[in-house]
Amino acid sequence: MTAARSAKTEAMGKAAGRVDLKDVHQWKRAEEIARALRPTLAGPLARAQAKTLAKRLQISVSSLYGYRRRLSEAGLTSALLPRAVGFKAGKSRLPREKEALAEAVVDSVERKAAKVASSMSWPKSSVVPSLR
Repeated sequence: MTAARSAKTEAMGKAAGRVDLKDVHQWKRAEEIARALRPTLAGPLARAQAKTLAKRLQISVSSLYGYRRRLSEAGLTSALLPRAVGFKAGKSRLPREKEALAEAVVDSVERKAAKVASSMSWPKSSVVPSLR
């Protein structure tokens, strides 16, 4: 394992060479769904057939169609693995202009707190905790 890959694995919270059992279960489930769906990719899927297959896989019909579309487009079982939800870490939800304004306000408040703390011989943290 390369040093960069090892660092990436550790940063993700997994020890190098260890596999999370949740990942194994998700992969097995993706393989099960892929095995069931691959024969249906050649042509249209009748609604009755979709209902039967969805019941057998214990998923909704709409999920079945979604998995079928993802498998058809990507052609890979990994396309059926669960996708992360929510915003990615480190990505701001604010437009750049608003993010810059918020940063300026935080900087201003921290500077003022430091000035007040130094004039009163108090630790800065007792005036206002860090806003970052």
